[in-house]
Amino acid sequence: MDALLTGTPLESWLLLPAVLTAVIETPLFWLCGYRHIGQCAWFMAVNIQTNLLLNEFLATQADALYADWLVVLCELVVVLLEFALCRSVVPGTAKHLWLTLLTTNLSSYGLGLVLFRCM
Repeated sequence: MDALLTGTPLESWLLLPAVLTAVIETPLFWLCGYRHIGQCAWFMAVNIQTNLLLNEFLATQADALYADWLVVLCELVVVLLEFALCRSVVPGTAKHLWLTLLTTNLSSYGLGLVLFRCM
């Protein structure tokens, strides 16, 4: 996480998942009814930041015994953080935003699992 806080250039293993996540989740966000370009740009920026923070944090955790539970718990924290950050900018009901964020995150997480298993 030091690289994110100090401005050190990020390594490609962090950037690729963040970009792929944004490429998957932003169109889904748009399909869920958030059609304003500013809302989509905000969502993409929040999404990239939370992905970078999540992957940097997970990379520092060495205990593989609890890795699956840690990933699920961290993904939930990411959705809550994205909700808090988007709620202040994206209009609409909290329920619709929450369901949209769950849909986008579950979609990219599931696709990530498929891609990881195929590699």
